[in-house]
Amino acid sequence: MHAVTPLMSAAEAGQTDICRDLIRNGADVNGHNESGSVLMYAIGSGNAETLAVVLAAKPDLKWTNALGDTAESFAKEIGDTNALEMLREK
Repeated sequence: MHAVTPLMSAAEAGQTDICRDLIRNGADVNGHNESGSVLMYAIGSGNAETLAVVLAAKPDLKWTNALGDTAESFAKEIGDTNALEMLREK
C-alpha cells in the first residue's frame, strides 16, 4: 500500500535483523514513495541500530520527498539529535 516496500516497513518498525537480511538479499536501500525513503523510515523508528544498518548500506542522503524534505531535515523536524549525528558522520 502506498508503494511501501518490505524494507521500508521493517525500517519503520525498527526491525534491525529483518532490515539486515533484506539488504543482504538485494533489497533497494534507496526505495521510497512520495512521503519517505527507507532512510527516513529508519530515522522515524527511533532505533539507532536499525538506522546504522541502513546507513551502512550507503543510501542516497540527498534524496528528497514530495515536500522537499531530506533525511537530515526530517531528523531535525522530529528532534532526533542521535540520528542527526549519525547522518553527519556519513
